[in-house]
Amino acid sequence: MSKKKIMNYSIPLLLLILFAISFTVVTQAPAVIDRQNQPTNRTATTPCSATLSSDQKLQIPYVLVNGQPYSVSFGLSADAGGQIQIALLSWTHNLTPYSCPPGSFDSKNMVLYVPDIVYNAVSYWAIFKYQPTSDGQIWFKLSAASPNGPGSQVLARVEVPGYLQDLNLPVYADLEDGAGTYYALVVAPQALLQVTGVPFKVIDQFTPGTNYMLGQEDTPGARQQAAKITKVLYDDGRNIIVRYNSGLADTLGDLGFEMDRLNQTPMILFSNETEDVLKDARYDKNPTVDQLIGKITETDVKTFISNLSGETAVTVNGAVTTIDGRQTESTNLKLATQYVLDQLKAMNLTASFDDWSATDDNGAVLKDRNVIGEITGKTKPGEIIILVAHLDSLPSKGRAPGADDDASGCAALLAGAKAMSSYSFQRTIRFVFSTGEEDGIFGSKDYANKVKAANQNIVAVINLDMISYNFAKTAPSKQNVKTRNSKNTLYNSDLNLAQVYLNVVKDYGLTGTITPVHVPDNDRFSDQSSFWDKGYAAIWIIEDDSAGGPPPQQPWNPYYHSTDDKLANMDMTYCTAMVKATAGTAATLAVPSP
Repeated sequence: MSKKKIMNYSIPLLLLILFAISFTVVTQAPAVIDRQNQPTNRTATTPCSATLSSDQKLQIPYVLVNGQPYSVSFGLSADAGGQIQIALLSWTHNLTPYSCPPGSFDSKNMVLYVPDIVYNAVSYWAIFKYQPTSDGQIWFKLSAASPNGPGSQVLARVEVPGYLQDLNLPVYADLEDGAGTYYALVVAPQALLQVTGVPFKVIDQFTPGTNYMLGQEDTPGARQQAAKITKVLYDDGRNIIVRYNSGLADTLGDLGFEMDRLNQTPMILFSNETEDVLKDARYDKNPTVDQLIGKITETDVKTFISNLSGETAVTVNGAVTTIDGRQTESTNLKLATQYVLDQLKAMNLTASFDDWSATDDNGAVLKDRNVIGEITGKTKPGEIIILVAHLDSLPSKGRAPGADDDASGCAALLAGAKAMSSYSFQRTIRFVFSTGEEDGIFGSKDYANKVKAANQNIVAVINLDMISYNFAKTAPSKQNVKTRNSKNTLYNSDLNLAQVYLNVVKDYGLTGTITPVHVPDNDRFSDQSSFWDKGYAAIWIIEDDSAGGPPPQQPWNPYYHSTDDKLANMDMTYCTAMVKATAGTAATLAVPSP
């Protein structure tokens, strides 16, 4: 990935500036700088907390410098005037505390933010502002501090005048509003937003443990309907923000919203790829990939959609049954996950269930299981290509065939796995069938958290969600390849991945059926966003969801989230071309082995 240099300072000079820090004690300062009453032992409440040890060492586990994470250790001492000074003892590049709210150093405003310092079992946030002096030393003075508690922080919309990474703030989501303006959702002290000088709008007073749900309107009038049934904290003309509860998520989904539960930890805004496979990738046409693509048939794709959407009966657990709906936590979704597991095992893939759960503000627990299948790489098994699609469907009650949304994507994974299963690859190809996507993208969020915590090297993620409804009903027909917004510096990794997909369509003779178009609209309302938020390269393969005008001016698929989302309304030739292109992209990236 081409990484943008966020600051002009060299690392040595930056570290000198950042870590040769002293600050003035003021009356409102937290007790962390009171050297007279320090306990002999202190324990952080979480691994994220900065801690002050009895030997006067301040440990901060996660500070973003130049957009990269560091763990730092300071020593505290007092100068001749009695002012407390901090001197750097050690620093190291640190990718481990990925789930912690990061501290940050804002080079533009010379502000150091520490989100969590524990003292006497109380957690504080603190902001230090650069204080120029005449003696040539670099000073930071305590600008604001407060115990972390109800009302001490806010959920805010923050504008992004440059790059997202330049904000140097804990970003929990990034969105485009109804006017197409890109912005960030930030949870931070209001004092930090004020001192950094970025334009912002407070949405809610944040209380730790509060859960929010984002909803993107895909059916005209849905936002107005939502305002009649719940308190909408914010409406940007396209997306709404509400407090999360599981029942409300179902209701909003039925109204025509795509749902995304706001992350409980900040987005990772840097890449930690051990090998950037996508950078400057050049792949020649490969006869093995060509042969593999030829094995994917429209009949297979149609059969898998038919089986998953209740058109035809299937055998699961030794009994003949019909999967006529796949709502989260339903018996039918359990049947669907078992059906997929059985299919993957019959293809000789390694396959297993992956459980997840989520709790709303009322304490209600939502839980289900993903299905994971894998073709393990021969020479580079630790480098992983992920294909993901969601098994669950809407409406929330009654029949929910979900042929397009998203039996089509799941059929793509199954048909692709069937074709790939007779080949070997250098890299691992993993198939993730998520659940809970319609409720808030729960299954893939949980899975992305797990692979990130395990420090797995996910080279690329391709999400297939809604690939079978052809609005144009002609050939070749447009289909979209979605990436992050170009104001996010990780956009380049997505762009490289999208380019591989576009090349496969051209090189393997698929241009007569589909015309892929790169759309950098940062649409986070599907499973690829779970991996975006952990710093991985990912794209979303989807039918032409902008047909006829920008949503929500009209529903591009009139059967969306309805009982009429059936196989009869889908274009199998159009769909199969996207299945072939995706399988070809995965095989190209994984590199066929002899």
